[in-house]
Amino acid sequence: MSEFLDTDRLLEFFRASGFKIHRTANAAWYEAGPRFLLGVPTHDAVSITRAEGNEAMRATGALGIRYITSDPSVGRESWQMIGGGTDYDLSMFSSNTRSKVRRGLKNNEVRRISGQDLKSAGEQAFLDTVARQGRADRYGVDRWHKLLDAADATEGIEIWSAWHEDTLAAYLLIMVFEDSCEFYEARSRNDTLRYYPNNALLYTLTHDVLVERKIGQITFGIEGLEELDSLDAFKLAMGYEKRTVRQHVMFHPLIEAGLAFPPTRGLLRMLAERPDGSSLFRRVHALTSLRTGGVAPETDEAS
Repeated sequence: MSEFLDTDRLLEFFRASGFKIHRTANAAWYEAGPRFLLGVPTHDAVSITRAEGNEAMRATGALGIRYITSDPSVGRESWQMIGGGTDYDLSMFSSNTRSKVRRGLKNNEVRRISGQDLKSAGEQAFLDTVARQGRADRYGVDRWHKLLDAADATEGIEIWSAWHEDTLAAYLLIMVFEDSCEFYEARSRNDTLRYYPNNALLYTLTHDVLVERKIGQITFGIEGLEELDSLDAFKLAMGYEKRTVRQHVMFHPLIEAGLAFPPTRGLLRMLAERPDGSSLFRRVHALTSLRTGGVAPETDEAS
């Protein structure tokens, strides 16, 4: 098995993939969205001061940061999708999901591949998924190629795939830590979905991580800024559950000052709720809701 990831190696992976990164006294960050930082590893809850958050934004030019907090006085209740238990098997599923997994295993071969292999065979899976999820503007093929090069150079990053005949139908990039495994990027082709490659891949890899490797838990994303109900339903059907966490957001001080005025918040809400509105306004409005509960104290020491 590959050497485990640690935070420094994870940050280097993101840097090599083309993302901005920064390390503060109590947390690590990468630019998960345009000019917005996410605390990593996402399974680690942290407590930071306002000054520490400002430092991260100043160093990277970010407009805000988002993270799982261990401080009950900030943020709001949220969730993280997790899988756990050495008893993970088909008996956990409904009859409908068991049928899909069995059909997926019959129609697809699951195997580990390199980033270079994925470059040559998996581009359509990448493009189809980001289009299905409305995320085609987040990052393109060039950034994807850099991510795959970085994956090949980083111990603890693995890429697994499901093949229908000679076609790469789905893939999953994972991050293996000593105490946890994060399923980071899952993609699949539209024209092979009827063969259930995602069911086969997720079942095989979850069983491998939890039962064979006996790693304590798998994390598979935190509550997002836009609803992807079908994706969440798929993970729940495959034996995952939503664990309660607290998410918190800090904005740049100038943005915080603007949000202090009710008319500004009202305008943002109106723009976010328009049926033809931009996804940018919906994401920003969702981020503002994560501020509920106050802000971190203005001190130089983490609470």
